[in-house]
Amino acid sequence: MKRAEIQKPGQRLFGLSTPLRAAVIPPLSAARWLLVLIAAAGVYFFHGFLFPVLAALVIAFASWPLYRRLLVAVGGNRTIGATLAILFILTFLVVPIALAGTYAINELREWVTWAIETNRHGAVTPGWIATMPVIGEWLNEQWTSYLGHPGGIGELIQAVSGSNIGNIYRGALAAGGSAFSLLLTLLFMMIALFFAYRDGESF
Repeated sequence: MKRAEIQKPGQRLFGLSTPLRAAVIPPLSAARWLLVLIAAAGVYFFHGFLFPVLAALVIAFASWPLYRRLLVAVGGNRTIGATLAILFILTFLVVPIALAGTYAINELREWVTWAIETNRHGAVTPGWIATMPVIGEWLNEQWTSYLGHPGGIGELIQAVSGSNIGNIYRGALAAGGSAFSLLLTLLFMMIALFFAYRDGESF
């Protein structure tokens, strides 16, 4: 090897290297702050999954004695036991609540639609209200004064709540449109509940 190609350890091709400088932020401190930022980002992006997981854990803890009996009945197979437990919960808890919620949403939409039409055109007092004993005549007068003319319901809602009927209708539509999001939340809760049943003893 030629002598010109040999360089001393502290030298570079174009002169001496600059001395090492201390970092502005120590590496350990930077790593800690990076972990804090990652944890904060995780909480921000996955906070929507926190409620389904907590609900699944509450249901699993509350029904754990029944699940243990079910495990004995299926011979200790945790996968089959967890599947049957999920099916029972869907049949006796989720489906009735979903049916009741669907019925309530449909009734609310019909009521809001009726209120909008009545507010637009006015409506006479329903017969079953006008013929009520003792207070029927008074209710008929109040209905005619506040609801019988066009715009009456809007004026009443504005006086009571400060909102107009259009805002209430848009709120009802938004509540109905969030049903898909609720369905996804329910699906994730069922998945979390399945794993809580199947692997709960190993937690």
